[in-house]
Amino acid sequence: MYGLARAMLGAAGYSQYEISNWARMRDGKSLASQHNLQYWRGLPYFGFGVGAHGYAVGVRTVNVSGVDKYILRMRKDEALPYPAGKSVGVITRIDIWTAIEEHMMMGLRLVDEGVSENQFRERFGVSLERCFGPQIQKLMQQGLLEYVKQRGDYVLRLTPAAYFISNRVFTEFVGNPNPLDQ
Repeated sequence: MYGLARAMLGAAGYSQYEISNWARMRDGKSLASQHNLQYWRGLPYFGFGVGAHGYAVGVRTVNVSGVDKYILRMRKDEALPYPAGKSVGVITRIDIWTAIEEHMMMGLRLVDEGVSENQFRERFGVSLERCFGPQIQKLMQQGLLEYVKQRGDYVLRLTPAAYFISNRVFTEFVGNPNPLDQ
């Protein structure tokens, strides 16, 4: 079914930019969801409203659920430090290794963009090879990952064969010992 959907959407002029998302092109520019790209790139996003989620400066927030509880919180006259707010019910600090693992899972969802070696190093201060060398080599040998040169940078991305089993690829990047502790 997935293969058929890919073929039909491609034939209809849609461009696949994420494992499960396609967008039309207009004047040579993708009309991809900027909102979703924010998540997949691991960039900050803000949650407004009942039960909304946010992420900024290494902190994940979840607003309270239930309209009545949300309204009561919003009526309080209190100021909380950023990124918390009156409506936030849960705050989770994301450590660097968790951020790295999430970056791999989310970035590899972007079928052309993938995970940039240069951007990874800039963001986390370490190379992809140092963090995930054995996993990358194994998945490349299985034909599920590839390095592609784009604009003077090397990008690690899924091969089309991996789209069908992407979750299996993602699991290789989570739950491993943190090599930065060694």
